[in-house]
Amino acid sequence: MNLWQAPLRLTAGAYVLDSGLTKWGADIETAKGLHGFASGTYPFLSEVEPATFAKRSR
Repeated sequence: MNLWQAPLRLTAGAYVLDSGLTKWGADIETAKGLHGFASGTYPFLSEVEPATFAKRSR
């Protein structure tokens, strides 16, 4: 990795981290949407409840 790549990599990493953290405690409607997208791609995820999939703690 070159030094000039560091700001670009940090920016991209921060974006991905923020995107994941905002979905972690998603409400039930968001959890259902995320679960639908994921189970369409990975059929074995259809066995997991949407709230569990989004790590909903309520």
